[in-house]
Amino acid sequence: MRIKVMQALYSYYQAPSNDLLLAEKQLFSGIDKIYDLYLYLLLLPVELADWSRRAGFIEKHFPTQEDKLVTRLSESVLILQMMENPAFKKALQQRKVSWKGQEDLLEKMFLDIKKTDLFKKYILNEERSFAADKAFVVELFNKQLAPSADLQGFIEERNIYWNNSEQWMSTVAAKTLESIREGSMEDFLSPLYREESDKTFVRELFMQTIIYGQDYENSIAEKTKNWEVERIAMMDVILMKMALAELVHFNQIPVKVTINEYLEIAKDYSTPKSNSFINGIIDKLSAEYKTSGKIKKQGAGLVE
Repeated sequence: MRIKVMQALYSYYQAPSNDLLLAEKQLFSGIDKIYDLYLYLLLLPVELADWSRRAGFIEKHFPTQEDKLVTRLSESVLILQMMENPAFKKALQQRKVSWKGQEDLLEKMFLDIKKTDLFKKYILNEERSFAADKAFVVELFNKQLAPSADLQGFIEERNIYWNNSEQWMSTVAAKTLESIREGSMEDFLSPLYREESDKTFVRELFMQTIIYGQDYENSIAEKTKNWEVERIAMMDVILMKMALAELVHFNQIPVKVTINEYLEIAKDYSTPKSNSFINGIIDKLSAEYKTSGKIKKQGAGLVE
């Protein structure tokens, strides 16, 4: 969620009009689009199972018993249960999520999977159970599908809102697959927001960073007197503003948690030196903010 706020802030500060309401709308629209990626990822094993059914018979006019074993994935108890789940089917239909038109990609991914020892071991395994099927599908997803360069290419080209979200959504999708219980027709999908407080956090972090942005920029400038703020990487400035907004306005989040979160983001989204630079500035400012009373943490273990 912090990454999506960071990206929205970057777009906001780059835009000529600085339309706050439009920027907020685009922020939540982007997060909503990410949920489609989650559904695409969950649907992928189901689509590949369909390819396994066809591949066992279309590759040869007279398939052998070994050829027919390739259809094993299409007979997976887990896959069949997912296909019949009302909530899953409804979500796919409402959001118009489908792999239709991606037949070449699906075929290539299935042929790559077919060559793996993981798949060969699975189709030769005589155990036919929900547990065995789920264990295979989860391992297949984590080891073969999620890291696939072909899938990464599809994600990058399909939707600009999906960029940099595939690792996060792959983790959520894998956990979802692991959570499905045998015989259950209950809704197994993770919600877009785990709690209403998550959505509130996103909105408040975005707004407070903008509203108090100049104050935070002044604080940063005080600690970087040998630098002009304009010369500091824009992404670094945004991350420091976000960190300060979170430290000040979210009194239930520990200081160390906030700092660590933004240092991790800096590793992936800013310059090689940004991590230590941001750490030094925020560490000094957090100490000053606590002394001046700007940072007031509440709750067990948060009051220092």
